[in-house]
Amino acid sequence: MEITLSYDVVTRLILAILVGGAVGLERELHRKSAGFRTIMLICVGSCLFTMISVKMTTGGQVAANVITGVGFIGAGVILHENTRIKGLTTAASIWVSAAYGMGIGIGSSLVVVLLALVVLVGLFGFARFETWLLSIRDLREYTITLSDDLDKVEHIKEQITACDLHKRAGSQVKRNGQLVLEWSVLGRSGQQDCFVQEMLKDPEIKGIEW
Repeated sequence: MEITLSYDVVTRLILAILVGGAVGLERELHRKSAGFRTIMLICVGSCLFTMISVKMTTGGQVAANVITGVGFIGAGVILHENTRIKGLTTAASIWVSAAYGMGIGIGSSLVVVLLALVVLVGLFGFARFETWLLSIRDLREYTITLSDDLDKVEHIKEQITACDLHKRAGSQVKRNGQLVLEWSVLGRSGQQDCFVQEMLKDPEIKGIEW
């Protein structure tokens, strides 16, 4: 029932380290919460658990528990920040790395290596595409505080249009004698920065956050 130290076992574990390390390195280069060491350990751990499960009559239960445990780790890197959710790609990388380890553990090394190469190309390649896409479609949630002046609100709307931006949705409330605008504005990153600079130069704008 025990796992004997053989060339095949060592090769699988080393391959799991390399594949998990490659995915983790991509996350590390993008300065994400789970990087090289974390994802490498998940991949090699999943590989070892899978090899152990093959030797057991309850192997399916072990594999299911590995997936559940990895799910908890993935959930820990997902963060909710304002209106955005961060960490989903890192969580998915953790999840797929566990799948790599399990695939290597049952001997499907070639399939895992090919899939890992495709995923790595996608992660590196689409990161640039995503950056470009965000630069032309940057949605920001602004909180603008100003004096209780409806004319100034109209001026801000005009400034949004002048910067070639589009107000998607929003609300305005009165707090402590001041107006607080909470608006969603869509446009290019450069135009968004232009709008922020115009707001910062306006002495009647008490504050702007996004």
